Amino acid sequence: MFKISRGWPFYRKNLKRDKVYLIQTPQAFEKKLILAAYDNFFKREVYDDSQFVELMGTKVKIDEGELTNFKITYPEDISLANIILSSRNL
Repeated sequence: MFKISRGWPFYRKNLKRDKVYLIQTPQAFEKKLILAAYDNFFKREVYDDSQFVELMGTKVKIDEGELTNFKITYPEDISLANIILSSRNL
């Protein structure tokens, strides 16, 4: 179960797992479309490129990704990346 927070430590709503997707980068869009989306909505509070495209009225397709493709944000993420890489015998 996933929860939407109203602010720590309380949550506002439960979400069913089968309706939640982790979005990975890079995201791919036709150049003309994404540039138009940036031009039209650059002042909006937008968190990723797919939101810009959705604001243009375009449906965004979800494609299956790779669980080990994750963003390195925190120092601990480097340790996890090293474990994944070493398991691949590169």
